[in-house]
Amino acid sequence: MTGPIGREMAKGEHEGTKAIHAVIPKNMPRALAHGTYVKDDNRHFVLNEFHEMHDEMPSTLQFVSVIAELHKKSVSPTGKFGFHCTTHAGTYPVLNDWCESWEEFFARSLREIMKWETSVQGQDDEMDRLEQDTLEKVIPRLLRPLQTGGRSIKPSLCHGDLWHGNVGVDVVTNEPILYDPCALYGHNECKFNRFHYTLFVPGLNIGADDHLSAQMTCKHGDRVDIVQANSTRMRTMSQSRSLSPLPIAMTGTRCMPCMYSLILPSHNRRHEHMQM
Repeated sequence: MTGPIGREMAKGEHEGTKAIHAVIPKNMPRALAHGTYVKDDNRHFVLNEFHEMHDEMPSTLQFVSVIAELHKKSVSPTGKFGFHCTTHAGTYPVLNDWCESWEEFFARSLREIMKWETSVQGQDDEMDRLEQDTLEKVIPRLLRPLQTGGRSIKPSLCHGDLWHGNVGVDVVTNEPILYDPCALYGHNECKFNRFHYTLFVPGLNIGADDHLSAQMTCKHGDRVDIVQANSTRMRTMSQSRSLSPLPIAMTGTRCMPCMYSLILPSHNRRHEHMQM
């Protein structure tokens, strides 16, 4: 990591690792230090406890159980949504100033990403209208009811960058190991598909040339249709953000606390259950 951004990236990863390790010490390396090279003040580092890991992914049940434990046991130090320092999604700085409501935090984060998207892709009238409707109509209608009428959301500590590249299995303990977080205290579902179009299910190997067509069904009957996105703009957005080359569009309802089964007709196999 280099430059001023690298210094902030090192600090954010260190602080996120430290916070998550305090809640699930078996599943997150202990944060040891972060800093700047003595002989090169433009280069920065993060130092964590070493874990030798298998190449295989943890089982779905193991993985989701660890995430559920993190979300349930963690407590926001302010009772608000956010984090005490800036973190980074890749090189993109995430604004984590504390917010009273999840609607406020989510809308602000999405607004910043939309600004960044415009700076990368250029201005587009149709996208501008969609962004305005999303911020002024969609988000208030969907998120405001979660914290009104006597309802509340617990700000849970979230890893923030969960994908197969940031998960391993400890050789000694056989426990799932998470690393490289972009931590925040947020809605416990926020990072399963936050602001981008990739789907990660542990143990499911989807090649870049595969066509994915699937449904997720929970025990209450809620269903999510999952299809491979064909939008050129969506693919460009995904690639410009260094995300998976296989963007996924998800539609329908989600009931995350329930058990899920993933059915892949094109692969002719049933994936193991996901439990929360």
